Amino acid sequence: YGVPPYSYSWNNNAGDGATVSVAPQNNTAYTATITDQCNNTATGTANVEVRPLPVAVAGSNAPLCEGGTLNLTTQGVAGATYSWTGPNGYTSTLQNPSLSNAPANMSGTYTSMVTLSGCQSEPAAVDIAINVPILSRDTMICGGATLQLLAAAGALSYQWAPAQGLSDPAIVNPVFTAGSQPQTIQYTVHTKTTAGNLVKNSDFENGNADFYTDYLPCNTSNCLYPMAANGYSVGTDAKFYHILFEGKDHTSGAGNFMIVNGAQPNLVVWRQTIPVKPNTDYAFGTWISTLIASNPASIRFSVNGIQLGDIFSAPANPNQWKRYFTEWNSGANTSAEIEIVNIYPEASGNDFGIDDIFFGEVIACSGSVNISVNPLLSAAINASTTTICAGEEVTFTAIASNNTGAVTYEWLVNGISTGKTGNIFRTRDPNNNDSVQCRITDQQSCSKETSSNTIGVIVRQALIPDIYITASPQGDICPGSEVTFTATTVNGGVNPAYEWQVNGAGTGENSGSFMSSNLKAGDQVMCILRTDETCVTSEKDTSNHIVITIAAEPQPNVSISAVKDTICAGETAFFTASPQNAGNNPRYIRMVN
Repeated sequence: YGVPPYSYSWNNNAGDGATVSVAPQNNTAYTATITDQCNNTATGTANVEVRPLPVAVAGSNAPLCEGGTLNLTTQGVAGATYSWTGPNGYTSTLQNPSLSNAPANMSGTYTSMVTLSGCQSEPAAVDIAINVPILSRDTMICGGATLQLLAAAGALSYQWAPAQGLSDPAIVNPVFTAGSQPQTIQYTVHTKTTAGNLVKNSDFENGNADFYTDYLPCNTSNCLYPMAANGYSVGTDAKFYHILFEGKDHTSGAGNFMIVNGAQPNLVVWRQTIPVKPNTDYAFGTWISTLIASNPASIRFSVNGIQLGDIFSAPANPNQWKRYFTEWNSGANTSAEIEIVNIYPEASGNDFGIDDIFFGEVIACSGSVNISVNPLLSAAINASTTTICAGEEVTFTAIASNNTGAVTYEWLVNGISTGKTGNIFRTRDPNNNDSVQCRITDQQSCSKETSSNTIGVIVRQALIPDIYITASPQGDICPGSEVTFTATTVNGGVNPAYEWQVNGAGTGENSGSFMSSNLKAGDQVMCILRTDETCVTSEKDTSNHIVITIAAEPQPNVSISAVKDTICAGETAFFTASPQNAGNNPRYIRMVN
């Protein structure tokens, strides 16, 4: 084995050590020559086979909506194995793994690696965006309360359904106002968002790269001044390129934007062709500013030669940005040639800026939230009566509704606590027109505390019933004469009852008057009143007594007188009768001798 020490020599510049490290690009044979102290040599050869590295590709169906299925894809390599890693510890050894019902927290970067014959590829990565259309979560509110619903900001449009109870169903954060009745309502928001921007150099931070234009570029001070019809620059300050221009970029005021000295209609200002998916909605937009305050530009936007919407007018004032935005469906197209043209022919003015061009796929997502409306705690009271006599008792009863826990009661009179609790309240000493109310509390219910209706109490003081009778005619009467007795009452009520008596015996009459023609001398007439008033010192009262007196019967008497005591033969004699106690219609009988 020779005499040490040894020296080593490798071909292909592999080195001069006993062990060398090599990294050939192709299959290579490495030969080592070993020389000992006596110059004896030996050689050996090692063949290194260089296998090509597999190439990993990372693709997906993103962006997608929360709850959708995420499909990851990489190219197939015969005999290879695969390895995927992603957010939240995600791993898979499938070539094209899927993740169903993908939550928002699985957004992020996914990396694919391919291993073939012991050789591992360089990692390939794809960024996944899982859109969350709604931020609100299922909740419960009290009747009559308000709740602001929240969708994810930044969408192109919002539509909440149903619109019932919402302040505006077409905004990101409408306010829901609950009704008084219990219900559970599900609100669904439909949003349109965009995937990543497919436009290259959309903000011109890479200068005048990645787009076509018929305009001529310039990049020196005031260089656009003589180029009155077809010049453009990309920079941060329009005034640097034209002394009369005014304007900075749209985003920060410090970045680049496209500065256009327009005039010739139908020259292409900006054009870029972008691959698209067939039958897919895309959003297109950009920002336009005016650079000089005369003849603002008129801009036509088109895709594949077809105009998008109406002609767009640039802002009236310099250094103001105005957004153009529209949606476009690709139909059968697999590419979109986006073109911006200034169609205004005026050479004076007609100068404008372009910045932040966007073209991206529209993603329609929806999300729902359930809102449960609990009814408010309520209370009602009733009273055994609302009108009482002084000293009588009145009972109030409280009834709680929509309570979920233990209820406590507090009774108030005229707004002041009585210190009484429980659902029943009794009192014998209310004042006239007192107002009674109950406050109830339930810490587990929706509104915790509420007050009942108010009941007013009318307290009537006791009345003294009184009756007095009179007779007509008054005084002595003739035997058989009719006498009318009339009662006068105080506090008799609406329908008082009368009991007329003669000598203590009832007559059966029940009215305010009594008539009789059968009275005798010494008879006593009186009346008992029974009142229907509710608050009285006594339910009845006895009238005064009237004693009947009969006048003595008079004897009739008559006297006659002659006009002449002495008359002549044949002369008529006249006599006059003067009656006493003769009555109203006396009869006279004349007698001679």
